[in-house]
Amino acid sequence: MVSVATHERDLQLVPRHLYIFGGTSTALEIQDAANASAGVETYLVVPSNESPNGRDRIDIGDLVAHTERNPDAGFILSMTEQAVRRECLSKAELAGLEPVSVIHPSAMIAPSAHLLPGAYAAAFAVVSSHASVGPHTMINFHSVVGHHCVVGESVFLHPGARLGGNARIGNRVMVGSNAFVHQGRRVEDDVIIDAMTYVDRDVPAGHICSSRRNDGRPIKRAFFVPEEADGLDAGDQE
Repeated sequence: MVSVATHERDLQLVPRHLYIFGGTSTALEIQDAANASAGVETYLVVPSNESPNGRDRIDIGDLVAHTERNPDAGFILSMTEQAVRRECLSKAELAGLEPVSVIHPSAMIAPSAHLLPGAYAAAFAVVSSHASVGPHTMINFHSVVGHHCVVGESVFLHPGARLGGNARIGNRVMVGSNAFVHQGRRVEDDVIIDAMTYVDRDVPAGHICSSRRNDGRPIKRAFFVPEEADGLDAGDQE
């Protein structure tokens, strides 16, 4: 059974209509997972240059009018670009949509774990005991969130990414494929961790870690403009 819910771990609150922001890549994977949930009708929300058809691909400019016909509806974001995510989140709120989590049936979510609305757990993802995952976070194929981890908002774990137990991950962090964050490490907001990188130290906000450069030591992101400071503690959802 696929879990599609508007409230944390509450599978009774299942919307009849799910709007998925994005038209390719992860959006299609989320759609496939959500379509397996009985009674849920899905729509991809796309810009006008991505072939909306008014049926299962809805022009983002027509979203409000479309949702007025479907009052029992929720949404989930799929894209990685944070500026685009903010714009889509604004559109969803304007349309009165509630964030929805989608959990693939093969994902393992511990009963003591907490996933806040808008999260996506792909096939064979694991969220271990007492872990906390913030809203709009993507946990991709074969990714692992270790026990007692705290993961912030709009975090991306690419396929095979691993977070060791008790790690603290800030908001808008991207963890590349097959990267590993050592247990107990603290990764602040807006960090990018390159694929195949082993992180064995705390990482300050707005930095990049890559095993292919600087021996994996954090370096500042060039031309990066941080969002309004909100601190890692905002992601502590325990």
